[in-house]
Amino acid sequence: MKINISIIIPVYNSENYLIECVKSIENQRKDIQIILIDDGSTDASINICQDLVREYSNIVLLRQNNKGPGIARNLALKYAIGKYVFFVDSDDYLENNEINKLFKFAEQGDFDAVIGGYKRVNNKGEVLFVESYSQQFYKGERVRRELIPKIIGSSPKGHDNIRVTIWNVLFKKEIIEKYKISFLPVKAEDTIFNIDFYSHADKVLITDTSGYCYRENSLSLTSLSYKENFFQQSKRSFLIQRKKLQKEKILDVSEVRLFRQFFIDTRESLCRELTCISGKNKKASLKAMKKIMNDSMLLNMINLYPIDKLEYKQKIFLKLIKLGNAQLMYFFIKLYIFSKMNNKNE
Repeated sequence: MKINISIIIPVYNSENYLIECVKSIENQRKDIQIILIDDGSTDASINICQDLVREYSNIVLLRQNNKGPGIARNLALKYAIGKYVFFVDSDDYLENNEINKLFKFAEQGDFDAVIGGYKRVNNKGEVLFVESYSQQFYKGERVRRELIPKIIGSSPKGHDNIRVTIWNVLFKKEIIEKYKISFLPVKAEDTIFNIDFYSHADKVLITDTSGYCYRENSLSLTSLSYKENFFQQSKRSFLIQRKKLQKEKILDVSEVRLFRQFFIDTRESLCRELTCISGKNKKASLKAMKKIMNDSMLLNMINLYPIDKLEYKQKIFLKLIKLGNAQLMYFFIKLYIFSKMNNKNE
C-alpha cells in the first residue's frame, strides 16, 4: 500500500497518554506510517512503544538519548516515506476523521501545507478552549508577506496572529527535503521551522477544522521550571528569527510582531525568577529581574515599539521595564500568574 502520510511522534515519559495518542491516529486511515521516537524516556514509555509496534505493522520505532523533541523529529524525518508529514505530541490525541479532512483538502488543491486549528483539553478530556479559523488561502508572495508575519506573533493593535504550531499541519515532505529544513536545538524551534518551510511554500490553506486535542496541564506557580539561561535563550532565538526574516526580505512586515513575541518571552523569563520558582531568596530574585530589565537589546526594542497601541496590561508591563523598578515588577508578575491561574482561557 502506498503511504501518503508519515506521522511523527516524539515520545518522552508519556506512559499515561501514549496509547490513547497512537490509537486515535490508527483509527483515522490505513495509508499512514507512524514513527515513534523514544527520546530517552525513564518511565514505561519504551515498553508501550514496543507493544504498539507488535500490534500495528505500520509503526516504526526509533530510539535516542534525551536530546529534545526537535532532534527527535529530525531523526524521524530521515525515515519518513509519506507524501506529507504530520507532527503529533505524544500526550495529545486526534478526534475522528481529522487527518482525513486535512488530507482531502491537501489533495484537492495540491497545497504545500494544510493547517487546522485545535482544542485545548484537560486530563479529563474537557474542552477548555477552541482555536478555530475561517478558511483562508495564501498563494505566492502572500504566504511570505502575510502568513509568516502572523505566525511570528500579533500586531500591536490586537491578537491577530495565527497560532500555527507544527502539529495539526500537513506539510509536503518534498519541500522539507528539497530545502533541507530541520529543527534547530534552540528555543522556539517550531517557529523557526515554520519560517523556513513557509518561505519556500507557494500554496497554503488554513481550514476550519479543529480536531487536534492539545492536552494542557493546569497552570500553577510550580508548573514553571526554573531555567537559569531562559532569557539568553530567548534572545538567541529572537536573533535567529530576525536574521531569517531579513534574509527573506520580510523583516519590514514582521519585525514589530517579532518584538511583541520577545516581550512575551521576557515576561516568561521574569516569571521564572520568582522565589517560589527559582528557589532564590528575594534579594537574588530582584537582582536577576533587574538584570533582565536593564538589557540593552530589550530596552531598545521597547523604545522602537508603539506601546500606546497595546492593551493596558501589556502597556503597564513594558512601562515597568522602562521604569526599572524590580520591586514593582515582582509584584506585577505575581499578579499576572495569579490571574492566569484563574483564567486559563486568557
